[in-house]
Amino acid sequence: MSINYRAFVDYARQNLKASHSEISVRCAISRAYYSAYHHAFQFHASLPSPGSPSPENYGRHELLIQQLINPTVPSQSDRLKSRSLGYILRILKGRRMKADYQLDLDIAPSEAHQTIIETDRLMS
Repeated sequence: MSINYRAFVDYARQNLKASHSEISVRCAISRAYYSAYHHAFQFHASLPSPGSPSPENYGRHELLIQQLINPTVPSQSDRLKSRSLGYILRILKGRRMKADYQLDLDIAPSEAHQTIIETDRLMS
């Protein structure tokens, strides 16, 4: 069985609608980020050439962000879209890191709602 990247943000939305508990808020942010990540990954994979990351070693997620921000494609519209996806994904990744790793911080449900809205915008 395979799923579409939109399934992650749909799950995040449903989970947050059912509960505003701390774990629901954190899971919604995390799932929304992964929806955005998979969408951005598919967009990048569809480009005729990969973006050019800076020479530092990155994990898979930061590498994709770097490639999106530094596109090598000739099309102006693809370059603009790529950069936009990269910058938004960077913001969403920061929220996901906070939700997944900074357990001593409280995260408001509004941050999860905003993350879902921005994820939907990124994928439109």
